[in-house]
Amino acid sequence: MTRVRLPSTRTLLLIILGLGLALRLIHFAAVARSAYPELPTLFEQSDMHGFATWAESIRAGDLWGEDTFHPYTSWMHAIAPLSTWERWWGGKAVFQQAPGYAYLLALLLVLTGGSMTGVLLLQTILGTAVVAVAFALARRMFDARVGLVAAGLCALYGPFLFFQGVILRDWLVPILDLLLLWLTLRALDRRSWPGWLAAGAVLGVSLLFKPAVLLFVPVLLGWLVFSLRKEPRRLGVAAGCVLLGFALLLSPLLIRNAKVGAPWLAVSNRGTDAFIVGNTADARPIGLHLPESMGPIYEKTDGRLGAVIVETLSTHEGLGSFLGLQLHKLRGMIDPFEVPNNVSYAHGREVSPLLGWLLQYWMIFPLGLAGLVWACMRRPRNGLVLCFAGVQVVVVVSTSILARYRLSLAALLMVYAAAGLVWAVDGLRARRWRPPAAYLGGVAAAALMQLVVLPIGATRQNAFCALHPPSYLISAQAYQQAGRFDAAVAELERLATRARQNPAFHAVLEQALGHQAFVRLAWSDRLIERGRLDEARAQVSVAEALPAGQAENPLLMLALGRSHLRLGQFEQGRAWLERVIAARPGSDLATKAQRWLSRLSQAP
Repeated sequence: MTRVRLPSTRTLLLIILGLGLALRLIHFAAVARSAYPELPTLFEQSDMHGFATWAESIRAGDLWGEDTFHPYTSWMHAIAPLSTWERWWGGKAVFQQAPGYAYLLALLLVLTGGSMTGVLLLQTILGTAVVAVAFALARRMFDARVGLVAAGLCALYGPFLFFQGVILRDWLVPILDLLLLWLTLRALDRRSWPGWLAAGAVLGVSLLFKPAVLLFVPVLLGWLVFSLRKEPRRLGVAAGCVLLGFALLLSPLLIRNAKVGAPWLAVSNRGTDAFIVGNTADARPIGLHLPESMGPIYEKTDGRLGAVIVETLSTHEGLGSFLGLQLHKLRGMIDPFEVPNNVSYAHGREVSPLLGWLLQYWMIFPLGLAGLVWACMRRPRNGLVLCFAGVQVVVVVSTSILARYRLSLAALLMVYAAAGLVWAVDGLRARRWRPPAAYLGGVAAAALMQLVVLPIGATRQNAFCALHPPSYLISAQAYQQAGRFDAAVAELERLATRARQNPAFHAVLEQALGHQAFVRLAWSDRLIERGRLDEARAQVSVAEALPAGQAENPLLMLALGRSHLRLGQFEQGRAWLERVIAARPGSDLATKAQRWLSRLSQAP
């Protein structure tokens, strides 16, 4: 029998990389046609808008962040004036977010001539690196076969593609985390000072993108002490090089902070917000909800982190209350539901149908958890990675549970899922049934826990989490501004369709229908300008027929009256304007309606 010769590991990796890039480009094509490139400028209450505004100021020449960017959102305004917030932040000069992504975004904007679509294309291409670093880490931990399977899982993971196509930093964090672990394990094996220097440098870069990685620093140093305790000279070199690389990459931040008068090690002012939102007794930490105790906590503590932690914990009546909240968040982390924030993965699947055919979190979690348990029994030498996974769980659970916050954890789970799958296949090939049966049993148990036992039903009954109306409403606004009225209407119809599936979402349904009516009336105006009167009348008729609560919306009634007047349908227009006057007598809207009626009566 002729033996089939398999391609080399390098060839297979290149094929997987090519597949990952091809899928990302297909997804990007859908994103480029959508409203997503416009969201950073329109969605002012989002991190996307903040990063885009900040990056533009850097691009304009504020390289040191001397005119430090700080959004002052509606919820912040409701709690305290801006001057008070600046005091709570530790000074206006402290960055609002970790600065790494803002500076990377500024660079990408320079390279693309200010095009957000171009930025998303570059992010899509750069995001393919997660495939390569997953391969490198899995091969270092296990072998090349596991590396190839891990690379394939990363290439096919839908949330990676989605978040690489929006203006948020989260797509880069898994790449940095896997790279950090690979460099650390490689340096442990080779025991060369350049490897430790590189690991420290990546650790410093990671801190500039996500400050929570600081929790891993003592874990890493402790692991070095444990691993090299019998070789004090090598331990000194390794620890020294890690700290040197870390300090070198942080030096621009230190210089900047000294230049503008901020605390030297201040990276971001969001730590206090995140801890309060995720840990008070009145917190609703599945999603981003502001607890009522947030303002009083800031007033009592003046924004000092240690005092904030103590005051936040004191809102609980006992240890049981606090632990119960943490277990609730742990359930949320395991729950397959992708909790939206800034953008919605469910909405992304409507924009890019490709995402629906790719791997999802609910598929990866049971495979990865079973593989992780198996790895703990078979390969204790990978303890450092397990410690990092533990840090990731703490980071995710320490604040609100959002889909984008668990991307790094998903990347680690894919490495262990690959190991479990390879071991199971090895058992089947060797006709040893117990290993694959044990692994598949673990997968089934984890899937049962994830899909049946632990899901949080209340999340799916929350209209904001389940539907995320801003994804549709802001997208519709972008399409309308671009003159793509059909796309705007389609967005709002999709939102209405999803809202109809649950009677509890009636308010969102009304909102979607009301916005659609306004879009159709704006569409009618454009058609009138182009002389297409029959089509304009059709749009007004549809808007008029929508059950959008016109009786409670005099602004919509006024718009309907105006549209009928523009079309020469004077009686219908008069009827709507009279309803405005009856609904809101003495108001500005009634005055405007009365003025139009006066002009109508004076017309020949």
